[in-house]
Amino acid sequence: MILPLNLQRELNDARDAFTSAAAHELKTPITIINNQCECIIKNVSPEKNGEYVSTIYNQNRHMSALTNKLLQFNRIRKETLNKSEFDIKTLALEEAEKYSSLAEEKGVTFDYDLQENAKIKADRDLIALVIDNFLSNAVKNADENGAIRVTFYKKRFAVYNDGKRISDEDKGKIWEVFSKNADNDIIQSHGMGLAICKKILELHSFKYGFINKLAGVEFYFEVK
Repeated sequence: MILPLNLQRELNDARDAFTSAAAHELKTPITIINNQCECIIKNVSPEKNGEYVSTIYNQNRHMSALTNKLLQFNRIRKETLNKSEFDIKTLALEEAEKYSSLAEEKGVTFDYDLQENAKIKADRDLIALVIDNFLSNAVKNADENGAIRVTFYKKRFAVYNDGKRISDEDKGKIWEVFSKNADNDIIQSHGMGLAICKKILELHSFKYGFINKLAGVEFYFEVK
């Protein structure tokens, strides 16, 4: 499917903004890692070497996640969607399996309510990225010993997790790339991934959003 010129322009603008923001975001962990490495090499405080290594490890994980998001964003086609028919239940279960060990570490349980014969027509690789990001956010933001519920019914796919609700102030910011005014936890947990999801779902013309529930948050999209 050839995209209208305005959508192509929006996608290119979003990609440029995303790349610039990510490059800026990488400066901080690089600076921290360099500083901590220098402390170790110069033997500034040998008793703190363990702390330095821990900081380097955590910052490296942050950069790794950031780089992965960049790669995901670049997979969004400029002009075409490679649509095919596939079973979204099978795809959702495959993506959820990636997070089983992380969920187990937090004591988080998965619950599924996915209808049989859940065939949809879309770009499977890109929808997989949306589901992956929804699940990743759910695992990161779920309460300890909480629950994640994955559902698909009447063309509506959703991922719910027990945990912190999204404030009114941040509701309009979480879909944007590195919204500097948003709560830091929102930026860390949602900002980049949901910017990717937003563009993918808009390219498909799928309705999407989130709902604050009594004890958590549900992210969803509706297929045509």
